[in-house]
Amino acid sequence: MTRTPRWLVPLLVLASVVAVGVVVVLPSADQGRSTLSRGPDGTAALAEVLRGRGHRVESLRLGLHVLRSAEPGSVLVVLAGTSVFSVGHGDAEVQRMREFLEQGSTVVLFTDRSHALATDLDVEVEDRALPRGTLDDGLVHASPAVAHPGTAGGSLAMRSRSALEGAFGLPLFASGDRVVAASTAVGKGRVLVFADPFLPTNAGLGRAGNLAAVMAATAGSLQGEGAVLFDDLHAGAADAHGTLAYARRAGLAPAVLLAVLALGLFGWRASRREGAILADLPGGPDQASSELVRALAALYERAELTDHALDIVSRRFRRELEARAGVSWKGKRMRAWVAAELGPAAAREFDDLSRRFTEAYRIGSPSLDRVGDLADRVHRFRTDRLHQRRAGNQGRDK
Repeated sequence: MTRTPRWLVPLLVLASVVAVGVVVVLPSADQGRSTLSRGPDGTAALAEVLRGRGHRVESLRLGLHVLRSAEPGSVLVVLAGTSVFSVGHGDAEVQRMREFLEQGSTVVLFTDRSHALATDLDVEVEDRALPRGTLDDGLVHASPAVAHPGTAGGSLAMRSRSALEGAFGLPLFASGDRVVAASTAVGKGRVLVFADPFLPTNAGLGRAGNLAAVMAATAGSLQGEGAVLFDDLHAGAADAHGTLAYARRAGLAPAVLLAVLALGLFGWRASRREGAILADLPGGPDQASSELVRALAALYERAELTDHALDIVSRRFRRELEARAGVSWKGKRMRAWVAAELGPAAAREFDDLSRRFTEAYRIGSPSLDRVGDLADRVHRFRTDRLHQRRAGNQGRDK
């Protein structure tokens, strides 16, 4: 059997690091579907049309935390990225969008695949639900489903074959018997979901009634002193204030590339085993785990990252329950599974945990005591309910 040359592994590691470094350091002209892109997939034309009609337009490239200071009556435009690997929205960002909606603002979502906000509203985006398009360039025809100011511009010309399924409020457009655009109320605000990110792009805006529909959804939803906010970060725009962006402008690309190479070499060298692996001590670590927990909690508190700690507790609890139940956390199926599998008492504890997590997210930056209390309650639920059930406790709670 031929042995692999010892020099081949480090050579492959170095080649991978160089490739990654070049991709990361070199600037990219692709801005995805953001308002910075004037290519076919960009939304620069829509932003200019809105400005030309006297509306205030802002590009969000640092995240959605600024929604807390947005004027009530504003409109947030969210487009799915151009790749299935594009950065999506997390639970904290969905919570910020819900707070934005509840104060009387609007979110207009254009996506041809599953999205966290739509899922949170029990609306699913089903891919390849429509037959192939019959219009020019293979576009799909969609007709108004109801007489509404948002449908007064006529039919849509869609590139996506996706459709909506679920608990949406008012269907706006449909292709055949499948709804492709709908509106649903959330608190004092409203969410409009279009199952096609092609509609507001530079290439799609001039097709059929796309411009009229998009303008009705965006400018037509503005109230008071509100502005049209584009979530350009998740649409594919680069962060102009990041470390790499500053390095590019300062001409430090070679230095950053050398740093990446050095890190690659260090990682390869550190991964080499120097001796035999020692067996675990039978008694476990000497220090109590509570010391580590207190030290880590103090670090989060000093760094003002309690909302991040809350995300970690929520995400781990949710993933463990989803892996155990085989159903999504969203909707009522998880609660039904807890009641059926773990018993009524566990279902009441689950309801209490869900309520406490919701209250903590609404605060924005919860206190460390609140996060710690939630972590303790999650731990007790896992220990008393999930782990006992896994160990074979078949008794049903009374």
